Amino acid sequence: MRRRRPLFLDDGWVHMTLSLLADHLLNLLAPAAVVSLLLAALARPLAGFLGAKQTVAQAWYAQAAINFIVGAAVLLLGLVLLGHDGKMLTYLALVLAVALSQWLQLGVWRRQQPARPAAGRVRVG
Repeated sequence: MRRRRPLFLDDGWVHMTLSLLADHLLNLLAPAAVVSLLLAALARPLAGFLGAKQTVAQAWYAQAAINFIVGAAVLLLGLVLLGHDGKMLTYLALVLAVALSQWLQLGVWRRQQPARPAAGRVRVG
């Protein structure tokens, strides 16, 4: 019978099994998944409110995938820079980065500006 190694060894190191690693990664990336799915689902109903002139060009799952990649990168960067997972600063950065990503995908930033009359000419009408 094979003897199992204890999780915490005498040398202070934690030996992580594959299931523990998967659990930790899922828990790390879960906030990015939830925020990206909610934002992609609400993009079409809120597009007119946000000022988008056209309908969303990408499918919702493509938007959610892009938002998830941005959110996962922010969470991993927060883990590396702050040294701990679950800091409120990281979650704030997650929400802001995913919102910026969705805003860029909606194309609100390239709205048509109203035409201005040329300099020196007066518009009578």
